[in-house]
Parts: sequence; C-alpha cells; structure tokens
Amino acid sequence: MGGDIKEMYYNALSKFFLSFIIYDEVIITDSDFKILVSKIGIENCLALLDSKKLKLIYDKIDVGMEFLNSNGSRLKFTNQFTTIPFIEYIDRNYKEFSNKKSLKPKFIQYMDNALLKNIQSLDAGADNSVYDNAYKELINEVNSSDISKEFLSGVESIHDMDPFQSTKTNRLFNALKGFSFQDKCGAEVILQDAFSKEYLNSKLAFLFRGESIDKVDLFSEITKSKGIPDFYHLLQKNIIGIHDIVEFATSKKSKFFMDWFADENVSKEDVYFKLMASKKERVTSKGVRWLFPNIVGLVNPVLGVVASGVDSFIVNKIVKGWNPNIYLDEFLKSNIDILINDNEKKLKKRDIINRFGSVKPNSPCPCQSGLKFKKCHGY
Repeated sequence: MGGDIKEMYYNALSKFFLSFIIYDEVIITDSDFKILVSKIGIENCLALLDSKKLKLIYDKIDVGMEFLNSNGSRLKFTNQFTTIPFIEYIDRNYKEFSNKKSLKPKFIQYMDNALLKNIQSLDAGADNSVYDNAYKELINEVNSSDISKEFLSGVESIHDMDPFQSTKTNRLFNALKGFSFQDKCGAEVILQDAFSKEYLNSKLAFLFRGESIDKVDLFSEITKSKGIPDFYHLLQKNIIGIHDIVEFATSKKSKFFMDWFADENVSKEDVYFKLMASKKERVTSKGVRWLFPNIVGLVNPVLGVVASGVDSFIVNKIVKGWNPNIYLDEFLKSNIDILINDNEKKLKKRDIINRFGSVKPNSPCPCQSGLKFKKCHGY
C-alpha cells in the first residue's frame, strides 16, 4: 500500500547512501537509477556520477504475468518484456526531471561514462546470461518442493499460478536476477529486501555456511548507536548536501576504513568491538613503517614497492594509533555535527528575523542573551 511503498523507498535510499559511504563503488541498474533521479534530482545525481564511484548497468528485461482466463484467477509467468534504457528515456523526456537544459548533455555523457557496457549491452546478440541464469534457477526452485512451499506458496508451474503465487514468483525472479548481476559484476555485496535475505540465508544454511552478514545493515546499526543520523534523512532536510556525502565517501580518510570494514575476515563481533570501544587503541610506532610496506609486499610485490616509497596517510594513521573510530568519530560524526549545528543556527536566525524583522548587527539580540545580535543569533 501507499505507506508501505513510501517506507520501502526511504529504506532503499537510506541503504544506497550508506553503501556509497562504505564501498569503493556502488553499482545500480539504470531502472533503479531512474527512481533515484526522481527522488533526489538531476543535480544531486550528477554529483554522484561525477565522483566516479557510481556505476550503472542495463536492466533490459522486465518480468510480468499474462492472464490465462477472463477473470484473472490464473496467470503465467513471462520475461519477454524489453525495457527502454534510461539513457535513451531521459534523452527524450528530460523535462520530466529538470528544467535546467544546460545540464542535459553533461548528465547523459556522465551516465554513458558510468555504464558498465561489458557487463550488460543493448547491442543485438548481446550476452543475456544474467537473465538466462536467473530464469534457469527459478525453474529449479519451482521444481524443489521445499523451496516452492516456503517461498512460492506451493507453485508447481510458472505457466499456471494464482495471483498470490505469481507475486511470490515475480519477487523470487527479481531476487535471482539481482544475485546473477552480482555474480556478473563481481560485487562483494548486494542490497536485498527481507524476502531475498530470507531466501538466501535458507540456501546458505543448506550449504552449512550459516547466515550471511549484511554489512550495510551492520553499519546502519553502528552509526545509530554512535548518534550519527541517517544520511538520506539529513539530505532530505537540507541539513547536508550531496557534495558533503561525496566528500565523506571519497576523502582519503575514508579509504582505510572502507578496506577494513569490507574485509570478509572482519566479523560482526570485530566490528562491534572496534567501533563501540569508548577509547581509542594505541599501537607502538616502532617498526610500523617497515612492517606495513613489507606485509603489503608479501601480498602484492608491486604495491609493496609503492608503499615502501610513500609516506602515506594510511601509514601515518597506523603510527599515530589508527583505528576505525578515527574515521567515524573524528571525521564523519564531527563533520556531521558541525553541519547540524550550522543548520540549527540558520533556523534560529530565521525565526528571530521572522519575529522581529531586520535586527542591526550591534543591537542586543532579541533572545535576551545579553550579547549583540552579530555575536549571537545573527552569527
């Protein structure tokens, strides 16, 4: 229903911006990018594309249902719908999204630059393995009585279903398509809804791997615990701008944190232990400058040589006692707090001016603080 859809979009966009902060690259289908543009606007999306962290892939085939009878009680699955690429759609319908005509050529060019054409192409005879693999897996799951009973309400054939079963089947196919895109792109993680998470965890449990860790959710929990507000909420309220988010995501201060947090060997317990510690840990600097480049060199000789010759930000942070909280507390939270405080000052100044009209800088501040206006709410 309407409220559920609104909440779904909010949660998806919240996760999108969290992902943008903690991963080197974020890949999004162009159909979902269209939704992003409609939610945050051309200029904000242009800034995300300009960072070169955002990558796009075509989602060229859609799924749907066809009626088998006149009353719509029986349906069959079809995946033959071909969608219009967003880059073509916005070229023809740019006015739907913005009145700033001057941005159109740049936006389309940046979209074209961000498209991973080697992953999914619109050319004739292009590789459709993403969809073929998802479709084959769907057939396998329909043929599995356990999966069909648990996730598809007992579907026996995708060519004959009731409306409720067809909805479940459609959702599973989209989840499988997402996993197929993930495999094709080599992405470390994929954002999922509750349905696809439950499905995936049931498969992992079958393989004796246990439940997967959703590090985006984990990062969300950590930021809430630390009092860091939701980025999308702050963006909606104009407390922070898209360029602030890009700065948080691309600063060299974030690089070391990203590498540590995304490391599959860093467990959920490790994350909580490091990030919820009340005091910063310190390490002895003796030998660190030698150890760091040589450990890197064991993994990658080329990187080892580069690291040996560069007094990098990362090495300096290790020497000074780097730990993940340096990024979260001293950079991310501190800067967000400054932006929130600045916004509160602007709102208070606006309220004072709305009540009293123009107030001279050297006049007493109407709030009765005893300070001049320029030193108080007029600051």
